[in-house]
Amino acid sequence: MLPDGQQDMQLSTAEQVGLSTLGIRVAIWKCAIDAFVNPAVIRVGQDSFASLRWLIGYGPETFMVVSQATFPAELKSQYTSISLLLAQPENHYLYLLITSGVLGVITFLCLLGVFFFVGFRMLQGLGSVIPS
Repeated sequence: MLPDGQQDMQLSTAEQVGLSTLGIRVAIWKCAIDAFVNPAVIRVGQDSFASLRWLIGYGPETFMVVSQATFPAELKSQYTSISLLLAQPENHYLYLLITSGVLGVITFLCLLGVFFFVGFRMLQGLGSVIPS
């Protein structure tokens, strides 16, 4: 157990490096995962593709609308009980999962894989060309 002065100093250091927002980020990530896992909660007009939302997503720039149904209560305004408007879940993979679905995430990961594969192959080829 640390003395009170040292414990306060550690908390302020953690806040200085940005750890104070970790709890908020985790709550927003849970909101995004809930929106993906339970798409039946979210209704946008006459959604005839509701059963396919896990596969195709909701479309570009729709996280702000989708997140309102699963927004965590502890982050709502204490004065108005209104959800904050979040444009992104602070995690690109979760954002892709909501907006592009599983197909979009798989496509993105394939593109990343091809990029790194080709880059690695090019670096291997350069090793034989560079004189030592």
